[in-house]
Amino acid sequence: MLTSIMKKFSFTLLILLLAANTIYSQRTKSSLSAGQQVNAEKGLKDNRYFFYFIDSSITNFGNDEQKKLFKEAIQRDMLSQMLYLKFFFSDSYKEIRKAQKILISLYRQLLIYDINNTVNLLKSFAPEVIKSKNFRAKHYLRLGFRDAAVAKIKMGMADNYREDLYSMRLYEYVRAIKKAKHGKRYAFYAALEAG
Repeated sequence: MLTSIMKKFSFTLLILLLAANTIYSQRTKSSLSAGQQVNAEKGLKDNRYFFYFIDSSITNFGNDEQKKLFKEAIQRDMLSQMLYLKFFFSDSYKEIRKAQKILISLYRQLLIYDINNTVNLLKSFAPEVIKSKNFRAKHYLRLGFRDAAVAKIKMGMADNYREDLYSMRLYEYVRAIKKAKHGKRYAFYAALEAG
């Protein structure tokens, strides 16, 4: 008897939950509008990550032109957020794409700077590390050069993605920048171990 009451109760609860879900769900004009909303929502989420990742590098190491471009990308992102909140999903997505196009340029410039900086740092520490004959220091140096080479490969991959795949290109640039910074860390480990 108790189990039949529990079954009826769970069935009633399920029906109420389904009814409540349909009452509060957002209605769109068409499936096209829903698709545009999903695209704009994903683009805004991606942009939040891209801005967060590059913010400190542009703020601390960027030149005036890069800071100007970064400001323009932020303004376009803010405009896309406002358009999204006004349910202009198509216009919002267009602004997201413009912001991402600016970010691609910034990410590529920053990546080239990071790779060159890492390689120069490794080269400057290399004579001291090799003279020290410390196995661990040499290993760190090798790992640093490896990470710099992987960052170059990832940059080449991102450069050769299809032109309209902005988000994929930016994510690949993020991976490349992380590798370049990781290589810089190994350069300092090698110098500390050799010293």
